[in-house]
Amino acid sequence: MLGSVVKDKRQDELVHACHARNIKVTIDVVPNHCSNQHELFKAAVAAGKGSPERDLFHFRDGRGENGEIAPSTFGEQSEMRLSRDELISASGVADAQLVELESFGLITLRGRHYDADALSVAKAVSEMASFGIEARHLRSFKTAADREIGLIEQVITPFTRQKSTEAKARAEEVQKEIASLSVRLHAALVRGGLNRPR
Repeated sequence: MLGSVVKDKRQDELVHACHARNIKVTIDVVPNHCSNQHELFKAAVAAGKGSPERDLFHFRDGRGENGEIAPSTFGEQSEMRLSRDELISASGVADAQLVELESFGLITLRGRHYDADALSVAKAVSEMASFGIEARHLRSFKTAADREIGLIEQVITPFTRQKSTEAKARAEEVQKEIASLSVRLHAALVRGGLNRPR
């Protein structure tokens, strides 16, 4: 029933049962998101490149010999420069939320502006707020990210100490790869923890 665009009698029964107990029912619509189990997504994956089914989604080619490694945007610099008001407007966070995010180090100014990473963080926090999650709850994310950054820096330090352009390019490549792998590892650990029998 959840995630279905087709109305069936189970939905009506649920709403009536809730209303009989004086419970309000809220429908949460998440546009531009789709489960990887949705029939339209499965059809798009099966249809392949250039098919009309794929027009509903945005696909990026994977890296590696057979595209088996997730595409990475780590290390790519954005020229985005947002003022405080533009960041608040684009992300949906309130000014007080932004102050709190800055105080916890989740968002930082780059010079006199905010960048694309600040916008991504602010948007995610804004969406998480709808579940009652506040910036103070997210400090562990910042701590974990700082530890991952430290680990990546340890691995690439031997490359960055070398003067050659090849070594610097290798450091950037390794940094992107490990960052991408750490995101995959984090997602798998969270998914595994949530799927653990209770």
